[in-house]
Amino acid sequence: MDGYEAIDSPQKSRKWLWIVISSAAVVIAAAVALIVYFLFFHNAVPLLAVGRSLVNLNTEVEERFENTPFKALTMLPEILEDGTLTANFDYRTNFLGGIISADIDGTVRLSSNTVERDYALGADVNLYGEAIDLDVYLNRERLALRASVLDNRFYGITYDTFRKDIRVFGRLIFLDNETMDLLADIVDQINEIMNAEEIGDEHEFFENYTTVLTEFIRDVDVSSRRTRIESGGERVRCTEIKITITKDALLKLLNDLYNVFENDEIIREQLEATDNPLLQGMIGRTGTYDYLLREFRRFIRELERNYEGDIVLSFYTNSESRLLRFEIDADIIYDGNREENKVSFDFGSSIEDNWVFDFSAISDYGSNNIFASWDYEVHLENYRNTVHIAGDDIESITLISDWNKDNGDFELAYISRWDMGEITGVFKPADNSFRLLFDNVLPESSYSSLKIDIHAETGSQIERISYINIDRWGRELSGLLMRFILGGIFS
Repeated sequence: MDGYEAIDSPQKSRKWLWIVISSAAVVIAAAVALIVYFLFFHNAVPLLAVGRSLVNLNTEVEERFENTPFKALTMLPEILEDGTLTANFDYRTNFLGGIISADIDGTVRLSSNTVERDYALGADVNLYGEAIDLDVYLNRERLALRASVLDNRFYGITYDTFRKDIRVFGRLIFLDNETMDLLADIVDQINEIMNAEEIGDEHEFFENYTTVLTEFIRDVDVSSRRTRIESGGERVRCTEIKITITKDALLKLLNDLYNVFENDEIIREQLEATDNPLLQGMIGRTGTYDYLLREFRRFIRELERNYEGDIVLSFYTNSESRLLRFEIDADIIYDGNREENKVSFDFGSSIEDNWVFDFSAISDYGSNNIFASWDYEVHLENYRNTVHIAGDDIESITLISDWNKDNGDFELAYISRWDMGEITGVFKPADNSFRLLFDNVLPESSYSSLKIDIHAETGSQIERISYINIDRWGRELSGLLMRFILGGIFS
């Protein structure tokens, strides 16, 4: 018996040792979990509530916006992934009681396949009794144009060979080498844009930026409490979630974003693809990638030297995770001057309440106030959006959208202190298409009218074309000019 206990005793000791170790591990794990909760999830719980309320707010904003004719703007990008936009227009004008008049009508078509990067733009116009048509085709390899004033053939350029091809045609029209090199540089950049690699996995692309924002969220001070506020004309119970952004947290966020931006090769390539003065002027952008980095760094340094104060964001949500109110309070000192900025968004108690925006700024130089409201009314199939804007330094204006979803009739109106106007038409959306008709987009004119009828639908069906490359333009246009002269002589 003693021998048995002698043999079994070490096993019991090891068993109890593992029990002690396991128990200690559980206690340590529980302690770590508790610390993590209070350090991170304690902030995350109210932040998740803010996130849910913002998602719900976005849904309400989308509903309001989509019950206007402006819904066409949100539908268009998806349709043009592989679709066609056709606009028919009819412009009529007369002067001196009809003694002088002009009628211009026609059709403009845009076919687009953004996946294949294949585009076609066509226009057929009746101008003072003369029929004019134009077609432009653009894809990854070439750009080609056909105009009826010349002939029915396409004249184009091939990106890869343009730098060589331009020399042939350029010398015929006496272009200098500097101009030809500039044109070749522009075509090279168009080629880079049209053949740029896609971002691919958006999650992977934004991962570094997401990491920066996650670190920023951990740096801010978050608190929450139960309270009551006035919202939509009622006294309601809600949860206030307050986020305080200190100067240190803001500077750390900007510096971290700068570091990510500085090493983002995808953005660098996209911006450098348009690093040409002429091309930048065409697309409305100035500044190289390095220039933007320098300006970003300069902004951070000025903020570090001149800025003092905190920015406080306050979110008020109800038990259903609906955002009732959002406030920004920034009492700061910048470059020795104190500025107190207050912003509030009141979203009422439902989507059909009047939403109110209020901004006030008080500084050493004076004060400024801006007020806006967005009212939304639903009566059966009729949806009415009314936006009113007023302020110390801006003229008061009211914008109204009235749309009947059943028959598509709409009215867009604006009312200011000195003026008012109204545009009517029809908007009929479907799953993958829409029709948008404007009866007259020049309602203020007593002598002119412009009617536009827009149809958008999926299916681009861009035809394949053959074209005359620029290295043969001289010979072809010379022959065309000769035929024109001979045709005039012997006609």
